[in-house]
Amino acid sequence: MATITPITGTGALSLLDPKHARLRRLLEALNGPDTQHNTELALQARIVHLQSELDDCRQRLQRLDGVARQQQRQALTDVLTGLPNRRAWQQRLAEATAYCRRHGGELQLAMLDVDHFKRINDAFGHSAGDKALRLIARLLASRLRDSDFLARYGGEEFAILLPNTGQADGSWVIEQLCETIEAAPFHIRGRRLRITCSAGLASLADDEPGMETLRRADRALYKAKKAGRNRLELG
Repeated sequence: MATITPITGTGALSLLDPKHARLRRLLEALNGPDTQHNTELALQARIVHLQSELDDCRQRLQRLDGVARQQQRQALTDVLTGLPNRRAWQQRLAEATAYCRRHGGELQLAMLDVDHFKRINDAFGHSAGDKALRLIARLLASRLRDSDFLARYGGEEFAILLPNTGQADGSWVIEQLCETIEAAPFHIRGRRLRITCSAGLASLADDEPGMETLRRADRALYKAKKAGRNRLELG
């Protein structure tokens, strides 16, 4: 009969804890008098040992998966505001566009920009500008639906997706957001600042790439800036 060497020594000692009780009992039996069951017991011990190693591998994979997911979330999140960033926006735009192509429905894209933001930084410092952006992000997020998507597109620009929304309703939503920001009680050094925003809105057209709709919304935003700011223009 072939002889199978039992698991002994330092490698085995690390396994002899309460959660490996079955393996411990098998090893104890192997250390007893030689019997015809030693070979079977040794095989069982090795199986238990391998199962334990497999469980450890699964746990390590789960931890690594959790780390990877966290890193992915961080890669899609704007550090300052906690909103999705431009990369996340581009992914969601592609998904929303594809959904409209398959299932129909209207989709509005809006670009919103803080008016004269440089003046805040110049007059009160970048910390005040950062504070203003965080406040604006909270206000915008609190007044949008769960199905809407808000991102910090860059600098003082925010991008908004309004699915299943017509242009008239979309215009009303964006105008309300701008009014909310203007009425916000933002104070710095005991002085209340009046912050306004300009915005551009465009509807996804049939067979139009989402990025082209975004460009139309962006052109409408700059039209609003040239027309005096603190207003919404349609693209």
